[in-house]
Amino acid sequence: MRACVWAVILNLSSVAGAFAEPRNNEVADPALAAALVGQVAGDAIATIHDRRLDRTAAQARLREQLGASFNLRYVGLLALGPYRRDMSEAELTAFEAAFGDYVLARYTALLENPGATAFRIGGVERAGSRDALVHMIINSNTEAPVEADWRVRMFGGAPQIIDISVSGLSVVARQSEEVGVWIKEAGVSGLIEHMRQVAKGDGG
Repeated sequence: MRACVWAVILNLSSVAGAFAEPRNNEVADPALAAALVGQVAGDAIATIHDRRLDRTAAQARLREQLGASFNLRYVGLLALGPYRRDMSEAELTAFEAAFGDYVLARYTALLENPGATAFRIGGVERAGSRDALVHMIINSNTEAPVEADWRVRMFGGAPQIIDISVSGLSVVARQSEEVGVWIKEAGVSGLIEHMRQVAKGDGG
């Protein structure tokens, strides 16, 4: 399975207001972090191998599972970076609406690879002052095992994934770079239209 398969499983905290990061000093509980990551990975693999589901139904279930696990508003906040300062409220609202569907559509498709068979939690360590980093090895019957590090933060007493690094590359950083390229080349409206097309299956 391609390493970027697990890049989709992105979730970040609930955001108060339009892309405003809440203050949060909670320290991630390692046990809760590991349980969350294991649940997300296990559900995805089970959906991939559920023979009762056709492709459309499997994609819909994966989107539902991932959407429930991750707060895509905060992913969008990080992806926008400094560009959000120059965006109007209407543009921010449109971006927020398009970004969630865009991320789920783009990466849910990668989860259709049936090679993923099982996973193993390799340990949990502290990341920064409040996050937990869950190390995972994803086994495949078609390719070499994939190693992924899931960064988890607590929000309102509940763990949420805020980033995944595959082969040392941060998914949040990748999304930020892609968003920046589109804004520079096509403007905010071009970026939003691109995300909408991807979400419908018409874009690259």
